[in-house]
Amino acid sequence: MDPDNGETIVSHACGGLSSLWRISAYGGAPRWVEGVGTRATAPAIAQTGNRLAYTSEALKVDLWKVRITDARHAAGPAQFILPSAGFIGIASFSPDGNKLAYASSQTGYLEIWTAGSDGSNPVQLPFLKGVAGTPRWSNDGFPVAFDLRPDPHPAI
Repeated sequence: MDPDNGETIVSHACGGLSSLWRISAYGGAPRWVEGVGTRATAPAIAQTGNRLAYTSEALKVDLWKVRITDARHAAGPAQFILPSAGFIGIASFSPDGNKLAYASSQTGYLEIWTAGSDGSNPVQLPFLKGVAGTPRWSNDGFPVAFDLRPDPHPAI
């Protein structure tokens, strides 16, 4: 509890990622603690309320692909696509198979990115400062739909 403003800071996992949230003793919606990223847990507040310590989880998740011949068999070894620069979440191939959309926390926020199917030319979609994930391409390859949690209320 932060005695200076009556808020408690808690860790909450949303979509597999932990973030810190402020909860007021006086009510209202929880607010995301900006600047701590999407791997923050175990918050501790100094008695004076002006310092916060927390644990940042280190997780390395890379993106790989493999050709398949049928529902049970891979045709050859897995191929490395993208290195982890933070967390990499669910990926989705474009309808023509030439691009990927994926979630990555390399900016400190879990944001949506696109790249070639080989991982080339990664491009971040608009910087949304939230927890985004589950990207899916439309049937014509544009646009990409995804879920976003800019605050405690998710949206598509």
